[in-house]
Amino acid sequence: APDGTGLTTSHLLAYEGALGPLAQWLERIADGRTTPAHRRFLSTKTVGGQCKKLVDGPRAGSFPSTVAEVTAIRPLCKHNIIRRHIARTLARAANIQHRARLVQQHQYGSRPAGCELAARRNQLYADLTTFAHLALDIVNAHTSISRMAVLEDILAHAQATGASPNDQRQLLYFLSYYTAAATTILLADGRVEAVYQTDGLDQGDGVATHNFNSPYSRRIAL
Repeated sequence: APDGTGLTTSHLLAYEGALGPLAQWLERIADGRTTPAHRRFLSTKTVGGQCKKLVDGPRAGSFPSTVAEVTAIRPLCKHNIIRRHIARTLARAANIQHRARLVQQHQYGSRPAGCELAARRNQLYADLTTFAHLALDIVNAHTSISRMAVLEDILAHAQATGASPNDQRQLLYFLSYYTAAATTILLADGRVEAVYQTDGLDQGDGVATHNFNSPYSRRIAL
């Protein structure tokens, strides 16, 4: 999907001769070798919406096909495509590295296959046959968590004995994009408005799910 400027991965891959320099550039950015202006640019994003699936009727479980069917929308930040690729790489490595710990603490949101979660969900269905059960969001998780709590967790892993290079990059990523007010550009009804987010995680950021699950489960375990 395009970022807020319309840039897509296809644009980056259009010229094969640039793939080598592009990979080196991404490595440098992931290593935090950027200027303050560059970090401000990569922190700036627009906000889009993803329609939530239908919960009632014959098409329950499907996405709406018309505007009239839309009952709920999930706001998603549309980061620059460069930052998006860096976040995706960090998230994949973190999910593999910390899988055992998160599963032990009953945090299954970072498991791509969802095998552990599926078994427990089916057990709930079997145990609660006489009760109604449903998934319900009480608050928006990503935007409600404290950035200080997230930073404490990332620091604990980055400073631990045997910390991996990905733990160090997670720290650099957070310090690059979550330690200053980030500009969010809103477009609605033909108007453009800029707001500044100073807390929480960006919903739509590739590492946000891991960076929420890890400190949340760690504090409960403690």
